[in-house]
Amino acid sequence: MDHTFRWASTTVRRKTWSTGRITRLGDAAHAVTPQLGQGANQAVEDAITLAVLLQDAQAADIPMRLRRYEDLRIERTRQVHDGSREAGALYRSTELSPGQQAERIVAINDRLQLDTHDAERIANDAPHGTLTTR
Repeated sequence: MDHTFRWASTTVRRKTWSTGRITRLGDAAHAVTPQLGQGANQAVEDAITLAVLLQDAQAADIPMRLRRYEDLRIERTRQVHDGSREAGALYRSTELSPGQQAERIVAINDRLQLDTHDAERIANDAPHGTLTTR
């Protein structure tokens, strides 16, 4: 074995989260490593986004609204996923002092706006019927 690490958590990144009127959220759609403590938080952001997008949806609207949900959430969850992996590497670093590690973790938190990201506002501001191309 050439390289070992303490957190052997694997992550799941699905290409699509929804099929018809069924979707995934949280770890079922985009599991992350635990270093930023964002697993449950991302599930809550997903749920808020879904609640806003499905609020006035008719049955025929649901597949399109679920695709919109993915469009709104996929980049955010990728950024959090990558930030969590970055934090994990920092925790394992033997080249940084604990203070330097802490500074860099704070910088990741700030960059990702972990304390201020407003999934509800973003979902409310998004046109519910417009889809981006993937």
